[in-house]
Amino acid sequence: MKQVILFAFALVANLSFSQYEYEGNRVVGPWYEFEAGSTEILYGDQVVLRKKPTADAKALDTLAIGTNLTIIEKTDEPITVNGKESVWYKVKTAGRTGYVAGGLIALDSREFNGGTYMIIVAEANEQFKFRVRYLKDGDFYGKEGNLGYSSFVLRVNNGRGVEGVESMLVIDLLAEACGMDGGKTYLFNDGERLHNAIHCAEVGDGGYWFSEKLIFPDEREWGTHIDYEREVGEPMNEEYTWYQSQKDAVTLQWKGDHFEPNIEELDSW
Repeated sequence: MKQVILFAFALVANLSFSQYEYEGNRVVGPWYEFEAGSTEILYGDQVVLRKKPTADAKALDTLAIGTNLTIIEKTDEPITVNGKESVWYKVKTAGRTGYVAGGLIALDSREFNGGTYMIIVAEANEQFKFRVRYLKDGDFYGKEGNLGYSSFVLRVNNGRGVEGVESMLVIDLLAEACGMDGGKTYLFNDGERLHNAIHCAEVGDGGYWFSEKLIFPDEREWGTHIDYEREVGEPMNEEYTWYQSQKDAVTLQWKGDHFEPNIEELDSW
């Protein structure tokens, strides 16, 4: 949304995450490392399984996107993939043991409607980006967008009543300190392409807050439009727990690859 990002909700600063889980979901981010014994899947396609943890080592096999891997151990050997430094992992797959670059392994994945969503983190122009792919029946397509520095969990939904949307992936940011965005990025899947539909921020500090939310058709049980709401608030008198806020709302229509109206163009708000 607009670069009006003010501050992050303090309530998340008090969250005590287990190492990689929150509400039963894996917490991942730019600095996530795979644990020995875990089962992962390949985000990259035609990935070379190497005999040693170097890019010029002997090739043992070529692995397709979605291949299951068992992590044996993390090495100290670095490699840069998609602009981001990672390390090589010793893995086992289909009876073979070798090394794969960590940046080509999906940080997390979700199965839905016979397909699989998977995500990695890349780096470009000193900014972290998410890269998502949807794999189904051997074919895949993807999308990328800005991530920031937050950890996140993946959530997947059906179309939620939005016309032309088969399913949607939600990147749910976890603001681990005041001043960080704890909002949600929505990617809509129309069955042929992924669309970076909208980011709803949820940020605040020192009693001030700024939040955006979507109300989907399946929550109203009528219509195909989406209600967008945003709220800005500030403390007026902390002694009496007195806060003042302003809420705005607008109806959005999904036009196949974008929303109308465009929230970022509503300068009169």
